[in-house]
Amino acid sequence: MRRQSVVAMISELYEGQQLEKWVAQFPGKRLRPYTALHVFYNLVRGLEDIHARRYYHADVHTQNILIQPRGVEFDLKLIDFYDWGAAAKWKQRQDITDAIIVFYECLGGAGHYASLPGDIKHIIAGLKRSLILKRFSTMVTLRKHLETFEWSSII
Repeated sequence: MRRQSVVAMISELYEGQQLEKWVAQFPGKRLRPYTALHVFYNLVRGLEDIHARRYYHADVHTQNILIQPRGVEFDLKLIDFYDWGAAAKWKQRQDITDAIIVFYECLGGAGHYASLPGDIKHIIAGLKRSLILKRFSTMVTLRKHLETFEWSSII
């Protein structure tokens, strides 16, 4: 275009489905903790990579995540990025709390929270934003926690 800015987005074809619909196929429309942790870990790793590049998503929820199980892995794609402005800490922190809300919803939400193992409840922190961010100030700290906490009670 002559002297005009053109913004374009090019995307790959992806055959996964929305996380919300995928979870709804499981008994009780929720994932078992072991499976939910693996899906959550992949989400956290993806968001960590986005944050390392000084971006953020700012609208993470089960309808904006596409999932494709592959062997023992879960391939996730984040769609519908909210804003491509300069990354601010509060926007990246919103991604942290939103990711934990996704984890909570995959586990069945309020109806199943009381029966979850204590290690899982520690991560979810009753969905109290201030407590979540005190425990996990960055995606890096959240990922490291997921890689090192004792979760034998979850299997």
